[in-house]
Amino acid sequence: MGQRNSRIESRCHASGAADHDRRGSVPVPGVSSGVMFETSLGRHFIRIPRYTAVAIVCAALHNAIMIGTDWVGMHYFVSQFISLVVLLPTGYLLASQYVFFSERDWSGFLRYSFALSTNFPVALAIIWLLRDLLDLPMIVAAPLSTILLYVWNYTTSSWAMLRRRERCHD
Repeated sequence: MGQRNSRIESRCHASGAADHDRRGSVPVPGVSSGVMFETSLGRHFIRIPRYTAVAIVCAALHNAIMIGTDWVGMHYFVSQFISLVVLLPTGYLLASQYVFFSERDWSGFLRYSFALSTNFPVALAIIWLLRDLLDLPMIVAAPLSTILLYVWNYTTSSWAMLRRRERCHD
């Protein structure tokens, strides 16, 4: 047990989680070191613009994949799978580096992949609804589904990326 706690503390320190105190204060990069946001809501408020920037990059890539593969005649199920394979590592690298400032490792990538893979059936259902039932073109359906998934993605990304930091203080 002692070795496990020492490994966790080591990983916590390496990931920057040691900068968080037990009250939940978090230093904000680019802001004076004396400025702290004391609440969970404050931390989310600070992350949202960075998350939105990363989400825009990922959404543009996703929409390019969905629209491009539709133009060449691929079914949206295959397009969605291609997008998943491309965006999991891309999103993980960007979110861990610029949004959550978390250590990158295989366990974190697997947790992130699991959390974001829950998007796959939801995104398919949304695309099916917009494309097949409402008969919208993919150029409209893909961006609409992206907007609808934004909040879910932030929630699951937060859970995946911040789980290790919360364990650091137990």
